[in-house]
Amino acid sequence: MAVKIERATHKTKHFAALAAAMRDDDRREALAMLGMGGAPALFLSMYCSREMYTAETDDGTPLCAWGVCTANGLNLIWFIASREIEQHKRELLTLTRGEFDALLEKYGRLENLVDARSKKSLRFIKWLGFTINQEPLAAGVNGEVLYHFYKEAEPCVQ
Repeated sequence: MAVKIERATHKTKHFAALAAAMRDDDRREALAMLGMGGAPALFLSMYCSREMYTAETDDGTPLCAWGVCTANGLNLIWFIASREIEQHKRELLTLTRGEFDALLEKYGRLENLVDARSKKSLRFIKWLGFTINQEPLAAGVNGEVLYHFYKEAEPCVQ
């Protein structure tokens, strides 16, 4: 089954389905970072985003969504996945790397926090080339360990 990526809008139909099928790690991270469940965290991310994207199968099953929220001068990258992502991870890895690189080129620096318990998220973030600060930067709502991660665009050499 093929996977396609689309630029999303605030009215994209997939967000409700994605919220219902969200990975447990993403729900847990939303609770740790924001003190809210997965669906409210997804909708908050969606509404604050300057731009966002979804990936779905050719039959319309949502796999993941990501975007960039700009707050207090920071470009906060986010990524939320459904449980279905495991069946399509190879193809998604190939497709998403270029998408994240394009966002990095546009925004210059991308960053956010990640729940230290989310091993799959940490591997994905490293695979994308982000630096993960292993010193806990912040504590979650209930004292969870959160790591700061970031990536800066390479300066143009002329």
